[in-house]
Amino acid sequence: MDNGFMGIISDNDPLVLEKLLFRWRYCREQREYMRAVNKYYRERGTCHGYPDMPDATASMLDNQMGGRSLQKAPYSYGIMGINRQEILNLEWRIRGILRKQKGAMYGSKNQ
Repeated sequence: MDNGFMGIISDNDPLVLEKLLFRWRYCREQREYMRAVNKYYRERGTCHGYPDMPDATASMLDNQMGGRSLQKAPYSYGIMGINRQEILNLEWRIRGILRKQKGAMYGSKNQ
């Protein structure tokens, strides 16, 4: 999925806002997917049968759960937390870029 939007994004890039928004949407979609898979697993005790999930992926996630007695779902709080932090970081950067663009529009040097 490397289309130039998943690498390092420089604030000087003319497409910085588009790239950050693309990555933000991707992270949000991943978060919703992980939440849905976790819910499915908690309800059924397996990932097999989750819509559009290949059997190999479902087996891998189920096998990962075999040795984790304290974890109740395939995507751990740690993984979910990393994803959430990435979303927050992207939102912070997007707001900063928008402030810079707004300042440039009005000729402000203190933005």
